[in-house]
Amino acid sequence: MQTSYYWSLQHNELLEKLKQIDIIEEGEHIGTQGGSVTDLIDLKIAYGEPEVGGIMASQLWLLMDPKPTCVAGMGDGGIPLAMLISDRQGIYYTSVRKKPKKYGTKRLFEGHQPQPGDVYALVDDVRNTGGSLELMEARIIEAGATVSGCYVVIDRQNPKSKGEFKTLFTLDELRNCSSKIVNNNH
Repeated sequence: MQTSYYWSLQHNELLEKLKQIDIIEEGEHIGTQGGSVTDLIDLKIAYGEPEVGGIMASQLWLLMDPKPTCVAGMGDGGIPLAMLISDRQGIYYTSVRKKPKKYGTKRLFEGHQPQPGDVYALVDDVRNTGGSLELMEARIIEAGATVSGCYVVIDRQNPKSKGEFKTLFTLDELRNCSSKIVNNNH
């Protein structure tokens, strides 16, 4: 019961904070996969706000079942989340590249190198098509590790999305949040 109360309290607080810092930029934009998206979700703004990143990391951790031994992220949205979860929960962190580096170590992974026996949770800030999560999953499995689940903060609810995942909020939930808190810090 304590976890359920904690979940609800922090979940609502996070929703209000995300709405307050105005992470939705309305209009047509070019998405990460090159296509057009309506209403850009810039969750990276939230990483600069005290407490918000930590609440996102804690909320995603509560969704994770079974608990992983490692967490991985890709790109500017997934990497900060993965690092926060790793630091807070004391589990291994891996950054996954879309393509191996062409210089230096030429690695596909930074941080912990996936290996047999590792159980990964994959995280991302926003899910549009699921392409980043799908690519991360393929890379981690190819390296011999297991993926226990995929987790995102906000799901855009794209009908073309693929793969299974758990989310904290849908775009509609964020849009419909009735919070009218005034941010006095800015």
